[in-house]
Amino acid sequence: MEKVFVRRRVINSILSYAKACHPREGILLLRGKIKGDIIRVEDVEVPPLSVRGEGFSSFPAYMLPIDFSIIG
Repeated sequence: MEKVFVRRRVINSILSYAKACHPREGILLLRGKIKGDIIRVEDVEVPPLSVRGEGFSSFPAYMLPIDFSIIG
């Protein structure tokens, strides 16, 4: 069974972003670590050149640097 731990400031950031975007969609990247069956979410980022609107959100994945700490 996997366990997911999310820092409180990450949850607060996600909620603030969702409140600012409402009623439009939003997109965020989760940064953290996976070790065995434990997932730790330590930070959240807005992807570069992200586009959001009513019913959609996207970003050009090729613009992301190679970063293995982005887990979701």
